[in-house]
Parts: sequence; C-alpha cells; structure tokens
Amino acid sequence: MAQQQPARADAAQVRLLAHWQLLQHDLAAACAARLSLRKAWLAAVLLDHLPDRIAEACRSANQPLPHGAPDLPAYRATLRSRSPALALLFDLVAMQPQGPGLELRLETVPYQAVGNLPVEEFMTSLYNDHQVQRLMITRPDRSVSLAHELFAEAMHDLGQDLQGLS
Repeated sequence: MAQQQPARADAAQVRLLAHWQLLQHDLAAACAARLSLRKAWLAAVLLDHLPDRIAEACRSANQPLPHGAPDLPAYRATLRSRSPALALLFDLVAMQPQGPGLELRLETVPYQAVGNLPVEEFMTSLYNDHQVQRLMITRPDRSVSLAHELFAEAMHDLGQDLQGLS
C-alpha cells in the first residue's frame, strides 16, 4: 500500500505536466489562428481546467494547495480574487446566459497604429475603412477585452502556481 501512494502522485504529476504542455501547444495554435473561435474556446477550457489538475497533483502528493486553500472550490475562489484575468476566464467558461461571451468583432484601428499591424491585418484594414476583426471577450456591461491577451495573462498567473509546486 505504501508504494501505491507515490505511484498515484507520480500519475497526477504526469497528468498535470501533460495538461500544461497541451495548453501551451493549443494556446499557441489559438494565437496563430487569431480569428478561430474553436481554437480560442479550446484554450479557454484548458486554462479553466488547469486549477483542477493542480489540485489533483497536490492531493496525490499530500501537499497543500497553493495559497493555503483547503480544497478546490477555495483554491478557485482564491485564484478568482487574485487574478482579474482568471476571474473573467472562469466566468466565460461557465457560459452563463448573462455572463461574458467570446465573439469576433470589428475594431477600428487608429490611423497612427495601422503601421504596426501584421501585413494580413494591414491589408484587411485598407479595404475595410481601417477596421479589423478581433476575437473579443464581451461582458454584460458592454466592455470588451482582447481574448488572446486575457488568455496569456491567465496562463502566466497559473504558471506561477505551477512553479510553486516544484
């Protein structure tokens, strides 16, 4: 029985590492296909599930959860309070009727910023009155955030908790 515990801990660590690597790969794919809702949703769901994998690895190794959380709901609540990006991400993936959504929107690019656009977006803006499509997270209050920037921030915040487990 004593040898079974390390095997469970190792399996949980392997799942956590595999999830992290999959997340890195699929977030990079979403960033490469910046208008793909499907790839963005996959990245969002993988990000949302990472705290569950972290908690599983901690429990299997008989280690405390990050930030001294007693259980998964408390850990997720702590993440929500510490990271606005994670709070918005958790709300997005919950897919509540009055919650945030993920959608493609036209965004006007200021004339001064047109030169900084990638070639593809620059060409699109020329033919669309300086507008380009962006994947946005929309909130009920009508405010918006760039989806890929939010995902990167959420990944950074969760990555700090992963570093703390080493």
